[in-house]
Amino acid sequence: MLHRRLMPLTPWGRLSITLVLLAILVVGRAPMSAQAQAPTVILVPNPSYGVLVTDPSGWSLYTWDGDLEGVSNCYDTCATVWPPYTIDTDLIAPDGLPASLGLIDRGDGTWQVTLDNWPLYYFSGDTNAGDTNGDGSMGFDARWYVTAFAPPAPPVAQIPAPPVPTAAPLPPPPPPPAATLPPVPPVVVPAVTPAPVPVIAPAQVSIEDFRFNPPTINVQVGGSVVWTNNGRTPHTTTSQSGAWDSGRIEPGRTFSQTFTSAGTFPYICQIHPQQMRGQIVVGSGSTFGGQQPGGPGPFDQTPFFGGPNPNPPFPPEFGPGGPQFPPPGGNLQTQFSVLAPPSGTVTLSWPPNPIATQYRIYTTNATQPLNFSVAQTIPQTPGQLVTTAILSNLLPGQTYFVQVRAVDPSGLEMPAPATVQIIGAPGTSPIPPPLGLASGTTTGTSATLLWTASPGAVAYRVQQATSANGPFVDATGGTANGTSTTVTGLNANTTYYFRVLAVDPAGGQSVPSNSVTVATPATGPAAPTNVQVSAVTNNSATLTWTAVPNATSYRVMFSTSANGTFSQANLTSATSTGATVTGLNAATPYFFQVIALDANGNLSAASATVNGITAGP
Repeated sequence: MLHRRLMPLTPWGRLSITLVLLAILVVGRAPMSAQAQAPTVILVPNPSYGVLVTDPSGWSLYTWDGDLEGVSNCYDTCATVWPPYTIDTDLIAPDGLPASLGLIDRGDGTWQVTLDNWPLYYFSGDTNAGDTNGDGSMGFDARWYVTAFAPPAPPVAQIPAPPVPTAAPLPPPPPPPAATLPPVPPVVVPAVTPAPVPVIAPAQVSIEDFRFNPPTINVQVGGSVVWTNNGRTPHTTTSQSGAWDSGRIEPGRTFSQTFTSAGTFPYICQIHPQQMRGQIVVGSGSTFGGQQPGGPGPFDQTPFFGGPNPNPPFPPEFGPGGPQFPPPGGNLQTQFSVLAPPSGTVTLSWPPNPIATQYRIYTTNATQPLNFSVAQTIPQTPGQLVTTAILSNLLPGQTYFVQVRAVDPSGLEMPAPATVQIIGAPGTSPIPPPLGLASGTTTGTSATLLWTASPGAVAYRVQQATSANGPFVDATGGTANGTSTTVTGLNANTTYYFRVLAVDPAGGQSVPSNSVTVATPATGPAAPTNVQVSAVTNNSATLTWTAVPNATSYRVMFSTSANGTFSQANLTSATSTGATVTGLNAATPYFFQVIALDANGNLSAASATVNGITAGP
């Protein structure tokens, strides 16, 4: 369970809170109604958390990583699932509260209570006072914490040291012998001074921003690694082979592990396994692992960005020499900011990861820096490594935060450090445009396009319009590294015009290719109706709907935000009238849509959106 663990209250802390409250009552002359009012929050002992901070009725309160100190970012649908704790009376702190209470204006005439300047919320998934079903939820793309603190530790009894024994008196020396021999000259043995043993400082890993920094560390056999949690939430460092498990590392705490055998040891944070992964490489000789005398070893222990070597070490799958890096354009970074250019388009480049099945591009803007959502998903097939993507439709002049993440066959994500380059206007590159643009398979909502490669191109930008004269906009799913792509999100019974531009390593674009006309058919099935969430567990949701005539299969799309990007869900027990969505997170609100497909692969429009909250862990 995750929660914000506050420091225990000392007797001086209790005295200071009492004095402050007395000062308010005496100096401020509080009215009798305020004096008789119940405390704004109460402290409830809990065997799992220590002491919960709840409302006066015992209902659990939560804080959210999506907020800033003194600022609530939870409104609309978020505030329906996580109602703010608001009051219209005076603030009264209970005796023993080791934090400060405050109020912020929500802009709708209500005042929300804060604890140490963090806004407090209820969770709609709690059914009884004292429930903590929302703790650890990733609802609305950031983590929620039940508000609790550890009770003061009991005093440690002082055990007196045992008395130091007194040595017995030595016996008198024996009398000298009667006869003496000639003295023997002493043999002088030269002292041997042992060679100094070099002391190797432990390698350091900082846990911050939900990542291990650096993600790969190299040490020698006998070396140690120290992890320090410099973030605001608990994490773990857990070996995937079972070699070690730190347990929960609270903010500000450390964990150390000594390595006694050579090898590569991948590890994760057990609380955030999809986001946080790293590895320790332990070498057995003087030419591998760790930092050798005279300079760094073969791998530099610096973060992915900054430092003398911004390039990350490579997994063994890359083979000798590692992959070819993308063209220069800045240091590789796991997260970076982008000021959108007038074209609203940038190109991203990263070293390939052979085991990745796809890459996900996450973006958010500067006003909500923690609310990342998937802006683009790029598949990778065996033998065709993907190293670039074009991010378009950005609002010129606005600052965006961007992450690229590789997805392995099991669905786990890991950062893919990338660079960013500004896309120039069409015609700014001397490379020729793609030739022979043609259409392939077409459904009611998608169209496949093919073309001939342009020499020197590193990516291609596909644009669409509903008029031969434009305006042309970037197509959904239209970024390509090869010579074909499938454009999605089209409307049935509609005529589209497509063109392709080649992008060179410097971000310049060729002139547009020839245009091709594609007419989507009008034979797609109707959208499913009467969609409902009929049951939930801590990791699944069962949906039902009315069967659609001529539909041969169905897709369920899901998101953690009503207005977010919907992704295709993993289904079990699928029938013509329902299915179970698996692989969900506990205590998290989800939003679902259902799409029908006919025998030709034509897709219906999405159904109405329904929502449900998974059960607590």
